[in-house]
Amino acid sequence: GNYDAIFRHFSEIESEILEEISEAEKRLSEKLNFAVELFSRENLYPVEVPPECIEALRQELEKELRLEMYLKSREIVDEIKHLIPKLREEINRAYELEFLRAVKEFTEGFEFPELIEGGIAFINGKHLFIKNPQPVSYVVGKAPVEFDGVKGERVVILTGANSGGKTSLLELVSQIVILTHMGFPVNAEKAWVEVLDEVFFFKRKRSVYGAGAFETALKSFVRALTGNGRKLILIDEFEAITEPGAAVKIMAELLKIAHEKGFYVIIVSHLGDDLRRELPFARVDGIEARGLDENLNLIVDRQPKFGTLGRSTPELIVERLYRTRRGREKEIFERVWRAFT
Repeated sequence: GNYDAIFRHFSEIESEILEEISEAEKRLSEKLNFAVELFSRENLYPVEVPPECIEALRQELEKELRLEMYLKSREIVDEIKHLIPKLREEINRAYELEFLRAVKEFTEGFEFPELIEGGIAFINGKHLFIKNPQPVSYVVGKAPVEFDGVKGERVVILTGANSGGKTSLLELVSQIVILTHMGFPVNAEKAWVEVLDEVFFFKRKRSVYGAGAFETALKSFVRALTGNGRKLILIDEFEAITEPGAAVKIMAELLKIAHEKGFYVIIVSHLGDDLRRELPFARVDGIEARGLDENLNLIVDRQPKFGTLGRSTPELIVERLYRTRRGREKEIFERVWRAFT
């Protein structure tokens, strides 16, 4: 055979393959705007692209894309940089408008309080975070309108039914005072608020008891009583963290100090009768339960009665337990309930 002719033929085929892949790489380079070399020159047949070449091309494309985006961004910045201060101003304005819209939506139906001297009061106030709350009117100190049973007392002891809304009332007072100091309207038909220097809210943590809790709470109360100024102090069941006998003595002295300094104090307590004997200057208000409904829920008028001691009505709780239990438990609860009747 003519081997030279065969070798020349294969050489021509290799030349054609090399020419084709070179042309393909040239066209790809022109489209991508950088030099591309994908095909192997060592093994021209079969024609294939090594995986590492594809990965290198991908990385190069990403690099070129990032560079192009950077250069394009610079062009855009050059065109709009004189607008950036105005854009910032418009964005801030949009935030401001959204804030005002949210405030308007939040305070729909609210009323601006009147700033006064000598007290905090409101008519038909509603708790912000309770669904369909009962409107409540309340006062500590003096008010431009008369409330039956109120004589301008700055220290108030709030007593009454379990789950009757005593803590919620403290929260409502704090909400009205805080919103007033923020310059917002309040969720009440009418409100009068003195501008205060400080507001303290001591809310009992259900899981904290013992000597450590008592010491911490007592130090916090004393810090609230130091110094002068216009202060509102809200206290929720201090006696729960110590013995009732000691609680009466401690609270009585603390409230005397608050009275001497002219602070406003509302304290929730089940020791109202004992404190009333120790503190003739304090008003005792009461929230009372009237009974149980058909679902054995407490029927409570959450509007406090001014100057009236509220009963905690444990007999109603015992009655509910008696009526909802069975077997031996029911018999025991019945005996306890009968002790009240």
